[in-house]
Amino acid sequence: MKKFQYILLAVSAACLFSCAKETPVPEETSSAVYTFTCTFAGPDAKVSISDEGKTQWEPGDEIMVHGDGGNHAVVKLQPSDISIDGKVATISVSGVEPLNGIFYAQYPAWASPEGDFGKWSVFNNTDTFLMGAVSEEDRFVFSNLSGVIAYRVYGDFDQVEFSGNNEEVVAYSNYQVRLPEFRISYQGAATSIWKSVVADNSTVNYLYLPGGVNFSSGFTFRFYSRGELKYLAVSTNPIEVGRNQLLNLGDITWRLEEYVPDHPSDHQSSITDAQDLSSLQANCFVITEPGAYKFPAFKGISQEPLDNYVHGADVLWESWNNKEEVTYGSIVAEMDFQDEWIYFRTPDVLTPGNAVIAARNLRGQIIWSWHIWVPGSEITYNSYGDIYKTPLMDRNLGALYAPQAETVNPIESFGLTYQWGRKDPFPGPGQIGKSTPAYVVGMESECIMEHQLTLKESIARPTLLGQLNNGNWLADYDDSLWQDDVKTIYDPCPAGWRVPAYDTNCPMMQGDLSAVTGWGESEEFYYFTLGEPAAVFPLGGYRDDYFPDEYTRVGTRAEYWTSNANNGEKGTALRVRAASAGNVHKIIGTPKARSCYIRCVAE
Repeated sequence: MKKFQYILLAVSAACLFSCAKETPVPEETSSAVYTFTCTFAGPDAKVSISDEGKTQWEPGDEIMVHGDGGNHAVVKLQPSDISIDGKVATISVSGVEPLNGIFYAQYPAWASPEGDFGKWSVFNNTDTFLMGAVSEEDRFVFSNLSGVIAYRVYGDFDQVEFSGNNEEVVAYSNYQVRLPEFRISYQGAATSIWKSVVADNSTVNYLYLPGGVNFSSGFTFRFYSRGELKYLAVSTNPIEVGRNQLLNLGDITWRLEEYVPDHPSDHQSSITDAQDLSSLQANCFVITEPGAYKFPAFKGISQEPLDNYVHGADVLWESWNNKEEVTYGSIVAEMDFQDEWIYFRTPDVLTPGNAVIAARNLRGQIIWSWHIWVPGSEITYNSYGDIYKTPLMDRNLGALYAPQAETVNPIESFGLTYQWGRKDPFPGPGQIGKSTPAYVVGMESECIMEHQLTLKESIARPTLLGQLNNGNWLADYDDSLWQDDVKTIYDPCPAGWRVPAYDTNCPMMQGDLSAVTGWGESEEFYYFTLGEPAAVFPLGGYRDDYFPDEYTRVGTRAEYWTSNANNGEKGTALRVRAASAGNVHKIIGTPKARSCYIRCVAE
């Protein structure tokens, strides 16, 4: 496939100015006038990017200044306000008082909504170059809040859609930045930018990316003429367009490819005599015998086909649920596809472990993924004295062995973990105590995201652990991903099983577990028990924003998800602590971004 040649313009030089005018002493009334000089923190920190990065203030630019409460002032620059070839602008504002002695400024003013921003720069339009500043005595030094892609193109088209090849977030309906630490908050994340394009091969077109974006598999331009998709320009190279960086692609006309609609592949699978798993359709398949298998490429338990035709299939990762270095192909030895079916083959001798396999579209994007679970012992179930009013598995989802009471259980009995509402697992802890995740091997192992994910991005990048302020991993709230009354297409349990619903009539879901038969906890053996006979739940810790690279409190604490969405930020979970940690056992609202365990129950 054709690829772009990139020229990345580094922008590290700082522009410091000392020509600030003297600030008048503020009066004790809202009629006080404050004067500031406005400069740039870097040479590309202004919307007027031309001549390979030249920047300047221009007459007509509007800067908004705000401070205490909802008061703000908008200043429109006049030619007399601008000096030093556009590098400095001098503004005066009144009717605005500082917030704890500090003023805040942002550009462009037209992209700023009404309201009390406090210490934040707030924008409700991100299709422009965004800047923000905090007053330093009588000066504003504006920082660039965006990354920029520049390009020229020629052709008979009038609109462009731009997106990352792994559904990266590129735009927002509300974008907030708190300076100077560049703390970010946002709503309405979007994975594509739609805008008009000037296709005369001389006009430079710009794409603005708030905060910058790391495109792990490149990006795609889609050019439309009168609403009809005509041409594509695709890059599959990984590229990062950081905040305060300009990526100048130059003329991309010669990279255009005529759009050809996706169609079924005529590829024939090399895996023959595959056992049909259609009757066990789910996001997780339990494999107990070596051999070849196939299943239809449907979304979870549904008969709903994927959004694109299957044009590829591969193994994303494999794990033995411990810290041992994994032999590639030890869980899934071979992958293939044919029509809308996924095929895979195990080694001749099964190795206990877990794997995630994926289907890809014509562009190589992941369009769905499934969990292959190879337990080391037979999975059984029990009512455990009706602690949940329906049978429970004898182990956590993804555990290789059932944990036992009155003994030290291996780390392989702990299982995999999940963010609330997601169908794909993450490797569990590698050891007791403060622990890194178990070793994984494959195309892409563990990745951690500092921001929220869209639902599409979570599907396209199932190894991304979405994070944001220990809240929700999902950019747009959706409390229906898991549901109490029905098993959804995002439920991660195998066929016949589901994430337990939150039912207060069940002893397992009651706040005071000490009243339930068989309740107990053992810090010596890292588990708690419930019911008669006792169901054993490992104290496997969890991962969250405070410990994104590791599991915390392994051996002293555990949280187990229910399918109940507590609210937009949290899901409902069962929390248990060992005696030394407070011996707390209760139902709580847990941040959806936290990676916790699941004990599947019978449907």
